[in-house]
Amino acid sequence: MDISLPQNDHDRSARAEALTKARQECTYDYETLPPLPLATRVPRGAGPSAEWTAEVVRVLVKLVLNSTRVANEDDADPDAVRERMTRHGDPMAAALAELTRRVETGGQSARATGLAEFRELFVVVDKPRQPTTYLNDFTFARLRVAGPAPLQIRRIRAVDSRFPVTEAMYEAALGHADTLDAAGAEGRLYLADYAALDGLPCGTYPSAQKYVPAPLALFAVPRGRIHHRPLAPIAIQLGQRPGADNPIFTPLDGIGWEVAKSLVQTADGNVHQAVHHLAHTHLVLEPFALATLRRLSTRHPVGSLLRLHFEGTLYINDSAIKNLIAPTGGVDAVMAGRIDAVQGFIAQTVRAYRFDDAMLEKELASRGVADADLLPEYPYRDDARMVRAAVHSWIDDYVRLYYPSSAEVLADEELQAWAGEIVAPDGGRVQGFGQGGGIRTVEYLVDALTHIVFTASAQHAAVNFPQGDICDFAPAVPLAAYTPAPTSKVGITQQTYWDLLPPLGQANYQMVLGRLLGSIYHTRLGNYPKRWSWNPLTEFGVLLGTEPPGLYDARVEPLLTAFQLSLLDVEERIHEENVARSRYEYLLPSRIPQSINI
Repeated sequence: MDISLPQNDHDRSARAEALTKARQECTYDYETLPPLPLATRVPRGAGPSAEWTAEVVRVLVKLVLNSTRVANEDDADPDAVRERMTRHGDPMAAALAELTRRVETGGQSARATGLAEFRELFVVVDKPRQPTTYLNDFTFARLRVAGPAPLQIRRIRAVDSRFPVTEAMYEAALGHADTLDAAGAEGRLYLADYAALDGLPCGTYPSAQKYVPAPLALFAVPRGRIHHRPLAPIAIQLGQRPGADNPIFTPLDGIGWEVAKSLVQTADGNVHQAVHHLAHTHLVLEPFALATLRRLSTRHPVGSLLRLHFEGTLYINDSAIKNLIAPTGGVDAVMAGRIDAVQGFIAQTVRAYRFDDAMLEKELASRGVADADLLPEYPYRDDARMVRAAVHSWIDDYVRLYYPSSAEVLADEELQAWAGEIVAPDGGRVQGFGQGGGIRTVEYLVDALTHIVFTASAQHAAVNFPQGDICDFAPAVPLAAYTPAPTSKVGITQQTYWDLLPPLGQANYQMVLGRLLGSIYHTRLGNYPKRWSWNPLTEFGVLLGTEPPGLYDARVEPLLTAFQLSLLDVEERIHEENVARSRYEYLLPSRIPQSINI
């Protein structure tokens, strides 16, 4: 057995020398998206695997065929697309370039006059999941607890002065059998607040001025004893400051209510992409991935485990920064904010992230949504808890195999260097991590690794894969509005709604980006590569990228088997839950990749 803590290694000098070389290869860049710590370059061995590339090509070919059919072109040659992809040095850059070229030929400015024109964008690919029910009140409310951004709502006791909802407005939504005051006092009142978008400068690329509001949306759990009581929407205000030019919309407002819901979806889509997806999964884990390569030997038990959960992360982050959130990139094309403002917003969001506070139970408690009696229907919370419990049990078993007590944790110089670098100003700059600049107990190590593994796998799955079957249909989640939010209820017509929605070219681009990023399932949580033998070339192979990382300690096998069985149990329990509730499948363990690789 060659996996060991550094204090137990018979050849510590060779181990230290390998890490010195790793630190020369993996360095920090604070200038590309200041002040965030990013990898200066994608290290050797951190690029895409052949299996991942093949899956991207498979999805891309279908999307290219779809885009050419939409544009009434006949030059879509699948073999030519595959050839261009396979000879390109960066498969994701090639994919995005191919899609951009195809989409831009389809006409950016044509406007829809009905839903049929948006549905006609789905020619070769599967039809949108909810083409007609995407914005009914039930679906609109459910997206707060089972949609792309399921961490946006919070429980409130009462609406504040920014949002003067009245008892009459509340009764308009839920009837006279309930009151606003009672809902607040009984813990049944919930708010989606998009204040973070207030004042965000909006862009014009590629062809028109875009807009995004900063709305307040109020929801309530109806009174009753039935466990599965879904949220109901109550009222929407499209700006943060009340006044005559910022009316409050309710379900009685007809087309005005539909317009208000659509604009909430625009805000939700922008917060989802920038905050919950890119910032709070991809970029918060970047410094952990870098520090792991720089400070934990391939022979370190924590290092060998985390390498598996960071597979592809540095590569996909680098590609996202260079291709998606760059000027004229995908984010610039389909989202509302001006690209420099979006970059600053993302950086600010990552800097505000506090590691310990983001752990699942603390995060749920901070938003007041942990109690299933108060908020009965919350599929994200319930499924996330089950997956997280399975991950925690596995990590606890794994860690205690090597650290029987906290004394071994304190004596582990590599682990302490890793923890110190993660929080250092000239390292990872992570806020709220560790115990006084290090790790002092087995219990904290287990909790920290659980949160890292959960974020890299389940949390990313929960916010990434809705892109492929919710965000792909632009009317359901318009990533930008194309007229300002109405300042009066008077004069709102059906045409007002169509004018808000993206032009068909933008809708097509949003669809192909959503389907590309939301359709790649590479690796599966709990399916670790196992190599119970070690040879002298293994460590060099891992460092050079010719040998994929794996678990090398045979003692781990029964612990891993228990983890895999627990994930099967979670899968069965989620299927059982989906019989009684509306289907939620983003946290089925069989659909959770091991790492952030797309």
